[in-house]
Amino acid sequence: MPMTTCRVGFGALAASVVLTGAGCGLGLGGELAMTDDGGTNSAGNLTGGDGDDSGATVSVHHDAGGASSGGGTDPTDDSGAVDDAGGDDGPAPLPGDSGSGCNYSGTWGTKITIPVNWVPQGIMSVILAPGTGVIEQWIMSTRVVNGKATTDTASVCGIVLPDFSGTGFVGGETYGVRFPDTLFDNPYIPPFAMAGTLSNSTPNAAFNTSATAVLIGLKLPGAATAPWPATITTEVDMDMDMEPGVTAKAATGLIAGRDGAAYQNIPVGIDGSRASQVYVAIRQVTALSGGASDCDHISGTVAIPKIQSGSTSKYAIDSHVIGCGLTGGAGDCSASQAGFVDGTQPVFSPTPGATFTSVRMPGATCAAVRQALP
Repeated sequence: MPMTTCRVGFGALAASVVLTGAGCGLGLGGELAMTDDGGTNSAGNLTGGDGDDSGATVSVHHDAGGASSGGGTDPTDDSGAVDDAGGDDGPAPLPGDSGSGCNYSGTWGTKITIPVNWVPQGIMSVILAPGTGVIEQWIMSTRVVNGKATTDTASVCGIVLPDFSGTGFVGGETYGVRFPDTLFDNPYIPPFAMAGTLSNSTPNAAFNTSATAVLIGLKLPGAATAPWPATITTEVDMDMDMEPGVTAKAATGLIAGRDGAAYQNIPVGIDGSRASQVYVAIRQVTALSGGASDCDHISGTVAIPKIQSGSTSKYAIDSHVIGCGLTGGAGDCSASQAGFVDGTQPVFSPTPGATFTSVRMPGATCAAVRQALP
């Protein structure tokens, strides 16, 4: 019976197979390329511009020894060397890399987790007790890589603050402040730029960003280093509800795990008046430092710098309550009532253990980022 010698090529694993009573006709290129054409990411631009998902290409290579076949009918020459002439080995490696690398451009979802503590402020400390908790934040960004430099155009996709406990003066009440998802899912908060670096294009590249400021509800020149103002005069109605800053709601309903205890509306004075919503301006400065575990996942630590103001310095987790809405549809708070709430709000300080987790998410929305990174 005739015998036929066939060449079967799969990456660097090219082999000669002797078949009896059969012909040759099997070809395996050993390479899968999947392209996300992306689309317009419309989340997060107050001024009308859209984020752009640039349609990054993700390549999965099944190869050995760092070689990839070119997909031809005979990927080896007589010496056994791999012929790469017709192949697509993915993004070109950065200078100094060897073999195929990762293309870290594209759309990413990121969750930031910041453990914090807080202390009461001044003479208003009669309302709020000291406490500890965790701030959670979500970001969606479109990253462009140029050499080892990265530029992210990022949008805030969510903020969750810890609950606050009152002192015995107010009966140990619990208060919560909630930012509605619509604040982030609609194009209200303008995007911000985040500059960073990659050590190389390997799947375990180091990733770092410079200290970057996020502004919500105000303008502040030089926001990454400017002292936080004592009062806000540059507020912006970003959520377009005819109130200054952005509007957050007082938490309502039962408190999980508290045996029927319920959230209370926010005191606006010692006369018993309450607010069901607050109008706030926020500035936070963060720097990320970490590394990739593969081409689609990056994680690491978060630093919050201190910013000098006169003879003192303060961690750059800043906010002011610049107005509030009274319960029962009684209209907006007076200036003195808003000042009382601003004076009783917590002043956050980060504690060790702040982290971030980033996942590649082509075509993502803010809602999808929050769902993927709970």
